[in-house]
Amino acid sequence: MRPHDHAVLHTYHGSIPQESLFRGLSPNCGGSFTAIEKTVIFEPKTEVVKNDDPSDHVFILRSGEARIYLNVPAEEHEASDPVALNEYHGIIEALSEDHFKYEIKAVTRCEFGVIDRDDLMSLLSQDPELCFRLATILSRMNRQILKAVSAT
Repeated sequence: MRPHDHAVLHTYHGSIPQESLFRGLSPNCGGSFTAIEKTVIFEPKTEVVKNDDPSDHVFILRSGEARIYLNVPAEEHEASDPVALNEYHGIIEALSEDHFKYEIKAVTRCEFGVIDRDDLMSLLSQDPELCFRLATILSRMNRQILKAVSAT
């Protein structure tokens, strides 16, 4: 795999770093997300997200080691990346009600924060500041994807 492929992979699966989402926003925004987050433990080799799962939840790795795979099943992957701590996965899918197009597997015992899609939508409808920030991030991600695809 070429080094550029990892940048494309990272952009494609659309993770959003927690710090980017809340940077410059009122402290209430981060607290609101934390309030709707539930902790779920995944044992090693457990699938956290399966390809074609409905987007009922958003996931954020809080501890442990996990990997994300684009070409699934994971055993047949061509491209994978480590899942970074404190990055949200599944926000794009939750907003679009699309199914996941990747797989996340726990490598070690992992703690994930899990946010229910309905709770996320309710929060965004009540918080225009957070909603606007998310729209800005998604717009930037879209430009990055277009740039990465045009460079190949």
